[in-house]
Amino acid sequence: MLLVEQEGHNRYSGVLETSAGQFWLTLTWLPTKTELYPEWRLEELLRDAQREVARILKSSSEPEQVFAQLETLTERIVSSRALNEGPSSATVQQLLTELQAIGPQHITAISDSFHEVKLEVIDKAGRRHMCTVHLSTGYPQRPPKCTTALPVPFTPTCNGNCRL
Repeated sequence: MLLVEQEGHNRYSGVLETSAGQFWLTLTWLPTKTELYPEWRLEELLRDAQREVARILKSSSEPEQVFAQLETLTERIVSSRALNEGPSSATVQQLLTELQAIGPQHITAISDSFHEVKLEVIDKAGRRHMCTVHLSTGYPQRPPKCTTALPVPFTPTCNGNCRL
């Protein structure tokens, strides 16, 4: 939501709504230049995206468009950071407990961020099957995605808390 700060002036203030919370910003909208004054937390988030911010400020034709594009960019950065940070210690502890129950002999790899686990299963005929489990940032409330080389699709489902 953008609000005009003063009637007759080209200064707009608003709040960006993201999954990480709200971020305040002010835009000064001039015919030749748009200037952005974000709160410090938003400034930190956008620090590595300065080129994209500059492009948005230069290419947008109205303040609402700048606002919408900055909100999209901020959400993308927030989501990316959540993926890079990895799960909470409680989630890692739960995951390790579940992997112990599956059996360490089936685990072939775990990514450093704990977002990907590779499992190997041997069927009754002695054939090896690999399953890569992709854990979202919402695990265990959201089901993992699995990729396999099986003749039929393998799509796990769960309601509420998921378990491997």
